[in-house]
Amino acid sequence: MPSRERKSRTEISRLQQEIASLGEEQAEAQEIAAVVGMTVDDSMRYRERHAQIKELTCQLSELEGARHDQEEAEKIARHGTEADQASRPTGKSADQY
Repeated sequence: MPSRERKSRTEISRLQQEIASLGEEQAEAQEIAAVVGMTVDDSMRYRERHAQIKELTCQLSELEGARHDQEEAEKIARHGTEADQASRPTGKSADQY
């Protein structure tokens, strides 16, 4: 696997884990707020996590889109190479078939 692809997968995994962790924190904050309410500080941290999740989600989307585009380009290149090989003459004349 090329180094760039490995880095991309690692970064995607890191972002997914960070988003999941922040999401868990958000869920916990919501549960606590439902029982005892939210202080101004709690509310501020909640909004900051929300903004961070939104930013990380955008980054993840861009990385996944770029990775998808790269995979599609590689498929097209492979298909073109296979088609070129299939259309090459074999060196046999028509009466040898």
